[in-house]
Amino acid sequence: MFSGPSGAHGTPPPCSPPTPPCSPPLADEGGGLPLAKLPKPPPSCFTSASSSLSATSGVSSSLSSATINDERVPVCILGGTGLSGRHVYRLLHNNETFECVAIIGSPASAGKPYISTWRAKEAALASAHSTLGYKPLPEPGYRPVFGESLPVPTTAEDFFKNFKPEGGRKAAGGEGGAGATDSDDDGRKTVKYVISTVAPSLGHIEDAMVSLGYTLISISPHSRSPSNTFVLERNVPKSPLGAYKSPNCVACGLTPVLAALFSNAGEGAVDRLTVTTLQSLTGRGDSPYPSELCVGSTLPVGKVEETEGYLVSELAGMFSAEEGSGPKVDVRCYRGGALRGHLIDLRVDFKEGEQRDLTEEKAVGWFESFDPLKSYRSSALLSGVKVSTYDGPPIRFVRSPTGCVQSSVTGMRVAVTNLDCGPGTLRCTVVVDNLVKGAAGAALQIMEYVEYKGRVGW
Repeated sequence: MFSGPSGAHGTPPPCSPPTPPCSPPLADEGGGLPLAKLPKPPPSCFTSASSSLSATSGVSSSLSSATINDERVPVCILGGTGLSGRHVYRLLHNNETFECVAIIGSPASAGKPYISTWRAKEAALASAHSTLGYKPLPEPGYRPVFGESLPVPTTAEDFFKNFKPEGGRKAAGGEGGAGATDSDDDGRKTVKYVISTVAPSLGHIEDAMVSLGYTLISISPHSRSPSNTFVLERNVPKSPLGAYKSPNCVACGLTPVLAALFSNAGEGAVDRLTVTTLQSLTGRGDSPYPSELCVGSTLPVGKVEETEGYLVSELAGMFSAEEGSGPKVDVRCYRGGALRGHLIDLRVDFKEGEQRDLTEEKAVGWFESFDPLKSYRSSALLSGVKVSTYDGPPIRFVRSPTGCVQSSVTGMRVAVTNLDCGPGTLRCTVVVDNLVKGAAGAALQIMEYVEYKGRVGW
């Protein structure tokens, strides 16, 4: 993977106030239209203020000057100017299977080179978090492998004028009639996947993308359900979908750990999961929290976000054979003290009579032997998909907590430390890279798997 910004540790300062130049996360600035009212005109009609996505959703797009006539799969990033979107772009920058050909971002990016938006937002983060030593994310320079320049932001109108879904359909009433596919030569290039990192308030844009025939890979909680939400170490898509969802970044990090426990102790052995988080400030994206919401130097996330509710439903759904059959889940979330990496305190209580002889040695063996994606990587390579999101076994056990600081855990592997086992109980600390395993890398991992299955057959 790559090494991104790391945080300095010590006594955390109070949360930074959201003063300029920090940008807020993407928000529904224009009010937006509900999906049922979203018009589906031909691409040439995305110009009116009442029907254009740029007008109704408060987003614009940037188009790459690169061609897409090579063998790589064309991808668009929805929300590509935000922090998670910038990390997605870095992962796609020299990818050998996928190519980012378009970026849809905030209206402020329209008409400006992508790199200028990148620099401005990274400088704002560095200013807001200067006392924690924020290091700006390295810039994606010229791509020497494929000889391509960076995108230049334009408008959403230009995205729909210049691109269409691969294998999808045109909007009803467009040239070629309802149901026309990308085989119709209307001069537009194709985009196969859209990776979305937008806020839930912009979920109607995701719905519109799917309705037009784009395959969506999203880290947004909008329209998540057990049937469309995946962490590959636990569950994989069984059939093609219009939208594939990745869960909350904490759930992304906990899932491999819990999957290792469930696969060894038994699917019905766990009675209760208790989760407490200390999530990093970059989980907020480009916007710091108002200091008046903080308690000391931490922010109780439940005051301002729905994260706790998301985690309860996602973990219960991920580890239930059927609705209501899984473990009870308790979650409390906090932010503060670190710039990157979510720290998660996990307690697992087994059902009466289960795992009464559980020891640290036994649990470590479960963690270190768990590697469900190893053979998939080899199979994917044979199909022409080079899996870039496999760093090795997904869990790294660290015996000394001092070797597991949040900023040192980067990439797709999670770290487990501070392990304590007793009769019927396991407690540990899990650290996950929220910007890769919990966001950008999680989306890319799902996209790689979907592309692989599309080539070998579902």
